Amino acid sequence: MAREEENNPHQAGKVLAWRGEKVIEQLSEAVRPENAEGIHDLRVAIRRLRTAMQDLGSISDKKAGRKLDKELKAIADLAGKVRDHDVAIAVLEKLAGEAEAPQILLGINEMIAGRRSRRDADHQALLTTLSPKSTEELAARIRKIASFDEGVATDPGIAAAVIGERCLAFLELVPSLYDPADTKRHHRLRIAAKRLRYSAELFDPPADNENSAPRLIAEMQDHLGDMHDCDVWIRTLSKNLKRYVKNAGEASPEFLAAEWLLGEFVRRRAKHYREALRLWMVWEQTGFIDSMLSTSADQSPETEIPESSTSGKVEG
Repeated sequence: MAREEENNPHQAGKVLAWRGEKVIEQLSEAVRPENAEGIHDLRVAIRRLRTAMQDLGSISDKKAGRKLDKELKAIADLAGKVRDHDVAIAVLEKLAGEAEAPQILLGINEMIAGRRSRRDADHQALLTTLSPKSTEELAARIRKIASFDEGVATDPGIAAAVIGERCLAFLELVPSLYDPADTKRHHRLRIAAKRLRYSAELFDPPADNENSAPRLIAEMQDHLGDMHDCDVWIRTLSKNLKRYVKNAGEASPEFLAAEWLLGEFVRRRAKHYREALRLWMVWEQTGFIDSMLSTSADQSPETEIPESSTSGKVEG
């Protein structure tokens, strides 16, 4: 199916079928060893399918839809653990190239080795879940739901209602950007941006346009995601360093690396925060979110989002 067909909000059933096939295609890629992109692509494909299942309201068999959504989320969670290791390894390898002290470099390499070991274990857990038989059965369930509903069209008001709800959820958390230390709400804002992006991507036909809503929202999601990644590193490094000092341990290479990395992630976090805040200021000036809200209100002033066939939350 062509990209413009996949993004046509009037072809709910075809969108569901297309996205289902993308998940099936990526299942085989994710089980390949050392395939970081395959893991990432599987997570993205699952998010897009779950978003379509939730937002389009076209699943006739609600019970089967909820069961499939639960299964997809479990797979996405397992893939997410592997993806976290892949991202961490890539960041550590990059920072290793910036470390000048030999002991710090040695400590970072030890961290990378530990991450690779945990990555192998988590990838094995994913492989167990995605056995050939399980994958074949999952593909059949996806195709059964998609083919059963392939002829279903979308209520024109649904897109406006969904986008309106996503915009309001995002706006509710925007004030957290005025508090650099509000990491918990920044994380929730990131999730709200992600949901808004995937819903906008679903209903916005010209999604390949660099000025389209999905592309602009993705930029904010990236900044908030980078902030969150730094927050996780800062919490973990800080906790480990405090515990190390409390136990009066020697300044091992890994300890020295943790000290240095803590400073680096604090610096990077500040940079990403400034970028997110600056982008929000641009959105305020251009009325980007307000225009999305106005459009959704004009198109569907009284339309409610249909009962979802899923849990209503697309995360991971």
